[in-house]
Amino acid sequence: MKIWGFIKDMINKGAVNEIFVHVRNVTAATLIVAAGVYSHAHSGGIHLISVLPSKYVGDIIAGVGIALLLLNLLDGVSKMSKLRYNIILIIFMIVFYLLFIVRLVEILLSFRMHLR
Repeated sequence: MKIWGFIKDMINKGAVNEIFVHVRNVTAATLIVAAGVYSHAHSGGIHLISVLPSKYVGDIIAGVGIALLLLNLLDGVSKMSKLRYNIILIIFMIVFYLLFIVRLVEILLSFRMHLR
């Protein structure tokens, strides 16, 4: 029963909504990183009105995605620190976040490769 009470408390405080917002932001930014990495790795193909080679455009796109991921991470850390969570929990969440992002990019790139 304690777990159910904890879950209800999290829902009432809006924490569940915050989790879904962060997951949505991570997913969108990771897709941007994966698109940039794919564009860098496969620099041939269609060139619509392009000043830079797609290899460099891929680097820029991946950089924008990484910047978005870092902003999302900083937002989460600042919200956790306002709630006065233990520093060990915050460090654990940062490590988990970074490992999750790397694995998600790998999965997305692998999925993209198998669609060809």
